Formats: sequence, C-alpha cells, structure tokens
Amino acid sequence: MSMLVVGFLLLIVVPVLLSYLVAGAARSAHRMHWLSMDEELSIEPETGYKTAQVLVARSGFHGMLSGVTEGSAYEADATATCKRSDCDPPGLDCVCGFYSFKSRAEAERMLGQRIGYYGTRPTAFLTVELDGSVLEYERGYRAERQNVVGVEILDGCDLCERFGVSRDATTLAASETFIPRRFSGMGRPTVHVPDGYLPVRPVCDDHVPNDETAIRLDSAELGFLLNAKVTWRSPPDAKSPVA
Repeated sequence: MSMLVVGFLLLIVVPVLLSYLVAGAARSAHRMHWLSMDEELSIEPETGYKTAQVLVARSGFHGMLSGVTEGSAYEADATATCKRSDCDPPGLDCVCGFYSFKSRAEAERMLGQRIGYYGTRPTAFLTVELDGSVLEYERGYRAERQNVVGVEILDGCDLCERFGVSRDATTLAASETFIPRRFSGMGRPTVHVPDGYLPVRPVCDDHVPNDETAIRLDSAELGFLLNAKVTWRSPPDAKSPVA
C-alpha cells in the first residue's frame, strides 16, 4: 500500500516540479534575451498620463495616490518595488513598475468611467515624469521611478454622478463612507485603500459628508498634502455609466 501511495505522489509531484523548472528556465532565457539588446539611454524623463484615486490620512496630515483597479498606494514622488525578491522594477518578465499612457487623450478616456459593477470612478488625472529604468510599449510606459507633476480633479460632484445628475463640485472631501466595496463584479479588488487613509471625492454642498471621519479640503491644501500641484478640470463630455 505504501508503494502505491509513493507512486501516486510521484505522479503528482514530478509533473508539477518539472513544469516549475521549465517555466523558470523560460523566464531566465527571456530575461537574457532582453538584456542582450542594445539600450537606448536618455537623461530626460518620459512624460506620461494616467488616472488615479486620491487618498488622505485620517490625521489629515498626509496624502497618497492609488490606482483604480489594482496595485498599491504610492506617493507623488516614488520608486517602484516588487514582491519578488529577485526582481528589480520594471522587471522584463514581471508586471511591476509604474504604468502610464503616452497619449493624454487615451488616459482622458478613462477619466470619469466606472471600473466594474462596484468599481470606483477615477476622479484625478495625473501628469507624471518617469525615469530610472523605463520600458516603452506601443501605447505607454512602465518605469522604475515616477514623479507626479500635476493632479487635475474632476469639477463635478461624484455622488450626484452616481444618480445620473451633472452638478459642479464645490469642495473636496474625504470620508470613511467613500471607501468602495471590497470586490468588484469580477471578484477583484476595486481600489487599494491603506489602513489609516480615506478616499477623497469632489462633492457639492448637498453631499459634503458629516460623519466623524470626514475631512474637508480645498485644492491648495490637497496639493500640500500630496506635494504636487492640484487644479480643477472640467468633466468629460460623455456621461459615464451609472453603477
């Protein structure tokens, strides 16, 4: 009986081990191929564009930014890290690093659109400078370092938009009530909100939160917390789908 068990385990373990070794060898070969290619060196940072969520600390003394689908929160001037100890962002065989579009118009098309059924609407448009190691793709970049040089906030009440109503925002507010549902309709995280931080939303006077966690900000105060220039911008012409 013991021999049967050992044989059965070998039938399971050996194929898995072989597939792991083959995949590792393929990654190494892929990495060596890329490293053998000629580098294009530039001392000038690349300019890119992206959308984001804005976060502020519950203390009201610090600000951060976050993606609208996955990824970690980051500061305005940051260096990418990777969960893999053997990877230096942006890894050639990895997905780590800071992403951005080359085209301003392409990034703008994402602004104000909801991601997933319970998704979060990106209300911040970022202009970024990318440097360090930068990988260039057809439509964008993936970089080691990112510096956010401009943050444009949609001048429209985020809560009114949920009901299909267009109304100018009068202020910026952060609140625990703005933290999104944990999972989207696809079962993936909607937005990463670190412990101790709250999402920021542009709101009208009727939708200023009044819970005990609420923080009210103007663009200058938010810019100070983020260490980046913050301005208002007109919302996109097209209405985004209502969640």
